[in-house]
Order: sequence, then C-alpha cells, then structure tokens
Amino acid sequence: MKGHSPMNNITNYINSTSKKTSIILFDGNFNIKYSLNKTLTFCTASLIKVAIGHMAETSLCLTSDEEIMFQKMICESDNESTTYFWNKLSGENEIQKLFNRLQMNNSITGSKGYWGLSKTTAYDLMLLWKHILYSNSPKLKKYMRNITLSQRWGITNYLDENYVSFIKNGWSPKEENNWRINNLSWFNTSSSSYGLIILSEENISLEEGINYVNEVSRILWSNYLR
Repeated sequence: MKGHSPMNNITNYINSTSKKTSIILFDGNFNIKYSLNKTLTFCTASLIKVAIGHMAETSLCLTSDEEIMFQKMICESDNESTTYFWNKLSGENEIQKLFNRLQMNNSITGSKGYWGLSKTTAYDLMLLWKHILYSNSPKLKKYMRNITLSQRWGITNYLDENYVSFIKNGWSPKEENNWRINNLSWFNTSSSSYGLIILSEENISLEEGINYVNEVSRILWSNYLR
C-alpha cells in the first residue's frame, strides 16, 4: 500500500470530517481490499435503480417506450421512469425477494412507493453487483457505462478513456444541510478489476457531498490502486 502520511490515509481523512461514511473496495474476485463500516445501514437513494434496472431487464419484455424509460432511469437517473418500473415490478415485494435471495441481510425496500428510502449497506451492494456482473443484464451494464457526464463523479474521474467503467450515483436530501451522497463503481485498471462503493450522509450540500466522494475516491486511488 502506498502513501502512509495522515494527509493521504483514507481513515484519517474520514475521521477528520463529521460525515457518516461506509466504504468497501474489492477486487475482481470480490476479495475486500479496504472497508470501513461496511455493514452500516444507509438509504440507497438512486442506487436502488441498479436493482430496479436488473429486475426490469430480466423479468419484463420491454416495449420501445419502456426501453427509452429504462435508459433515462439509468443514464439520467430519471425518477419518473424509476417510479414507473417500481410500480410495474411490484418493487417493494419483488426487489425484496431479490435481496433475500442474494442474502443481502441488511437491505429492506422502501414502503408506500418510496423506493429511494430503501435501506442497504455497502457489503450488501457488493453482493448485488456481483450477481448483476455475472448475470444477463447487458442493457443495464451498457447504460451504466454511459452515465450522463454531470453524474460521473467518484473514482471514474481518475480513469482514462481506455479503462472500462460502470457507475451509478445516488443523492437525496435527508434534511436541511444533510445530503445523502452515494456511489457505486466498477472499473478496470491496467492489471485488474475493482469495485468501489461509498455511502455517505451529513453532507451540507449536494456539491459538498460530490466533492467528498471525489476526495475519498482520490485517496483510495492513490493509496491502493495506482
């Protein structure tokens, strides 16, 4: 591991902030390389769209209009499209069944249509991504490689265009001056594949939370991956 100074150490950096944070960094074989609070529970915000997208692609015969909505849900994080698929899939029940099947033991779907208030952990999201990566979800993976530029924060900022990367971010205000900012990424370096999940709360604003996720990602990139 590189970079042992306090300025470059990820744990020290996080401890210097007041943010509730969970991180899990894992390699292509899903061996955990670094973790912090990996079983701490957070709201998914828009990360739930990864599960919704997987279920929609594998259990529905999408119409041409639904194909467009599917793309908007993933690439643009469109909430109206998400609500459509959540309702059509009976998401509260069916996605919970997916969580149970994958032994995502600390994950609970949101009730009464509030899909963004589903609860999960970084470890459970790693299990979800492992399932998706090796399943037949080509549309979901395609669109996660083509997220709109304004939503491509996190580790992908430090990858050049030759690296294959998948990403989905989530964000929502919990209360005034307290934003949830989440990130799920899968990417290839010159020597291996890695996954990174960052969940955070107590960000003063969306912009501050994005900057926080970017800085956590930068330190991980410098210390563990370069």
